[in-house]
Amino acid sequence: MKKIVASLTTFCILTVALIFHVPTAKGETKPLSTSNITKEQLTKVTIPANVSSWMDAELNKAKRKTMLTKEQFFTRDSAKVVGYIKDYRPNLGFKTVNVDATNVLTREGRPIISEIDSMGRFICTIPMNYPKKLTISFDKKLMSLYLEPGQVLALSFDWDDCVKTDGFRAVKHPASLLLFRGPLAKLNYDLLSFELKDIGFTHYWIEKTPKPEQYLAVMDSILTMNDALVKQALKEGKISKKVIEIQKNESLIDYAIAKNGEGVQVPANYYNMLQRLPLNDPSCAISGWYSGFINRLEENPVMQKSYRNIGSFKSISEVYLKFLNKKDSLLKSDFKLPSNFAYEVTKVRRLSADIKNLGKNEAYAYYAKLSEGIKNPFLQQEGLRILKSNFGKAEIHNTDQGISTPHLLGKPLPKWIPLSLPKGKDADIFSKLIAPYKGKYLFVDFWGMLCGPCRWGIEEKKNTREKYKNNGVFEFVFITCPQWTPDKNAYEKYAKEQGLEHFIIVSNDDFNYMQQLFRFTGVPHYLFIDPEGKILDVDFEMYIGFEEARKWIQANHI
Repeated sequence: MKKIVASLTTFCILTVALIFHVPTAKGETKPLSTSNITKEQLTKVTIPANVSSWMDAELNKAKRKTMLTKEQFFTRDSAKVVGYIKDYRPNLGFKTVNVDATNVLTREGRPIISEIDSMGRFICTIPMNYPKKLTISFDKKLMSLYLEPGQVLALSFDWDDCVKTDGFRAVKHPASLLLFRGPLAKLNYDLLSFELKDIGFTHYWIEKTPKPEQYLAVMDSILTMNDALVKQALKEGKISKKVIEIQKNESLIDYAIAKNGEGVQVPANYYNMLQRLPLNDPSCAISGWYSGFINRLEENPVMQKSYRNIGSFKSISEVYLKFLNKKDSLLKSDFKLPSNFAYEVTKVRRLSADIKNLGKNEAYAYYAKLSEGIKNPFLQQEGLRILKSNFGKAEIHNTDQGISTPHLLGKPLPKWIPLSLPKGKDADIFSKLIAPYKGKYLFVDFWGMLCGPCRWGIEEKKNTREKYKNNGVFEFVFITCPQWTPDKNAYEKYAKEQGLEHFIIVSNDDFNYMQQLFRFTGVPHYLFIDPEGKILDVDFEMYIGFEEARKWIQANHI
């Protein structure tokens, strides 16, 4: 119920080679012949001479000019997307580009916001740990791009084409509308062109069937169809083997997610499909579906058994370790699987939440035990990085988690301490929004009319808001944007019905900046703010934490 992260359906695979368009002295464009060019890939996109020169300069700055090898898969470096939107104008209603650079291996949200200049140019600098398919959004249009650490990918397109094709979804010949440049260009063309059958969306209607055999038959038939498409692509030889491997793994991951079995009485062999997946291959993490798969692997009906009959314990960390030991056993007994990279990721992903209420010594001792089951060196490094970022100096600092609460003197800091906002445009936007409420504690709710859990939370707390109306000490503030709340009339009617006194609708761009500031990629998301506008909790649990926070305010307010 926590956060809705909008999933992008990626469209994949076809043709090879690309055509660069190079400006002439008069600023016109002409094709530049390179190896592997085919007529089918001649793009209609044209760009001004000065923009092309700018892109060339950025491409030349790339630290890497070749693709990473398997041995170099885990490489910490930034990637860049250098873009040009033809016919862009500020009155279109958006001024920023948003990239979801979430660290899937640790579940640390990382939205990246970049401004578009008056010419339609933008540069997104994205921190990366390994190659990945990332979602980039222009207003409400989403695209999936493949990026690698150290690389620069140049992208040009006409805004009207983007609107007509809904972000170039299912475009038969993407090279006729998109111009990629750089070493990653061909791979991105291939990924956009080669499409496999989407299993996951079939799951939504088939899951209601009462017979799991029927359910499994539908899933298996789609996977068989995808296997045939992969074999055909390999035989034709037009698609790079790397792309075929990425798409095949993504299809298997999608298959595993769809077979989660919610609402279906599953047979004993239901999860045997996990044995078909390359679970020990880190390159599966390239997929945009990998986070969803890890969620299913971590919390499914089988793994839920680990929370039963825990017995007595002496500390919180002991409870965590009992959970993990049970899951280790279930992996072998019920899934018939050895420990593997994907399962090790589930352990690293829980670390931030687990150590939140532990002192430094207990946290390090807990990780020492946890890491015994983590063999991948990069995952071990990520675990240590999380520990160090949480047990640092006693001031605000930015990590892959954004604003985090550090620990001091080997013990957790008090439940809520005020932390100043870092300097920047994103912080300025938020500070101006809450300025009218200075002198009061705030419970800030980032939400949207299109978000079911958001509305459930608002409706659930209606009596609470009424009870504490005009209390003079704290307020509830609700922030949304057109992307999440497109119907303004319905929004205002709903706000009135729910008794929302302090509700604000900001531009999509400003909302994006606040997502970047507080490192959240979906809604609802809650903050707890003190009377001076400082952050008390950057990831407040409104459903379960309000009453505790209210009592804390009562005890501490002067």
